[in-house]
Amino acid sequence: MNLLKHTILYSILAVFLSSCGEDLLEYDNVVEMPVVEAYLMEGASSFSVKLYSVESLTEINTSKPIKGLQVYANDQLLTESQDGGTYTLSLPGNALRENQKFELSFTRNGQRISGNTIIPAKPAVKISQSYIYRKYYYFYYSTSSEDEVYLTWDDPDHSYYQVYVQHLDDSSSSGSGFPGMDFPNRMMQPFQGNSYTLREMDIRSSGNYRIILYRVDKDYAELYERISSTDLANPVSSIENALGVFTSMASDTVYFSVLETE
Repeated sequence: MNLLKHTILYSILAVFLSSCGEDLLEYDNVVEMPVVEAYLMEGASSFSVKLYSVESLTEINTSKPIKGLQVYANDQLLTESQDGGTYTLSLPGNALRENQKFELSFTRNGQRISGNTIIPAKPAVKISQSYIYRKYYYFYYSTSSEDEVYLTWDDPDHSYYQVYVQHLDDSSSSGSGFPGMDFPNRMMQPFQGNSYTLREMDIRSSGNYRIILYRVDKDYAELYERISSTDLANPVSSIENALGVFTSMASDTVYFSVLETE
């Protein structure tokens, strides 16, 4: 999940600076633009909202936390962290539930900033097999349709989904026997459907894997698609009067292993 957050927020800032920076640099090298980062996970008992300001058009890492604001979710005041810039709403005994609606709002420099999201239902993913055998040959694998892993789930409302594949073993100690084939964790593009196939290029190393299926909302899917495209004409955001994301998701997890054979 941390990889997902980092990829989305960094890409939003990069696209914003790429699309706006050239014109702004003609006048000044500094811009004040708030950025919102919030991911609400179904079943969690709290969520946090991180607020930043984009201040440099040339150094994204110089963004600073926005402190001292009154941030609300459904008219409930969030608590700011001690070091500032992160605002949290705790819901003890009242976890985030399917179809629950949340509106984020706060005022900065006299301007109201807001975003909305609805908690999606938790998917129930099934996996075709819990392990596969893979024989390694020089520069390629012996593979067939039997070596592919199929994920399926019910999708009654044509929702959007995203698949994250994580290799759980440390490549330096897994002893995979597959030289040059360390597996990079992969976040797939959001899509609509009720199945996904993991093919040879998705599972190139032996060892243990975790697959997380996220059900995401339409705004998030469209934002991710824009970030992945070459369209830099406009800044991308799902927040009114700011950049960033205020989105929700639900997930289910399955595991499988890739075993070596002679």
